[in-house]
Amino acid sequence: MQLALNKQINEKQAIQTATLRWLESHSAEKSLIEHFPETARLRTLREEVAELAAQQQLSAKKFKVSDQSLKKNNVALEQAKNKCLDYEQQLLTAEAEINKILENNSLAELESLLVYQQQRVMDFDELYSLARVNQKVSAGGFFSFFAQETRC
Repeated sequence: MQLALNKQINEKQAIQTATLRWLESHSAEKSLIEHFPETARLRTLREEVAELAAQQQLSAKKFKVSDQSLKKNNVALEQAKNKCLDYEQQLLTAEAEINKILENNSLAELESLLVYQQQRVMDFDELYSLARVNQKVSAGGFFSFFAQETRC
């Protein structure tokens, strides 16, 4: 970087020397040069303004995206908090129900109730499988030939 700066300084000094020689040879135009605005400085300022405008647009786009992401994440966080509160309430309700059941029944009663409920579930499964077999036989199977004749 230092090398590039030294090179730039040498170039600028060479330009300045050439300008000073020209001014000495054209002393009549000296007043024009003294009152002429700095075009190089204006050009660099225009370039800087254009770069800053581009950076501003890029920053505005990034801000918009990050703002939308933040809003979306806040909504998701709020929903998660609400679900957590709901689950905590459900847990408290379930614990209260369990405590109530434990107060009213002994361990032996609860075990016999469990056996009874399991037997009911097995009976229901058996009835359900029988109903499915009956439906298959009724809808079309070996006896479907007779069912079609009675319809006609």
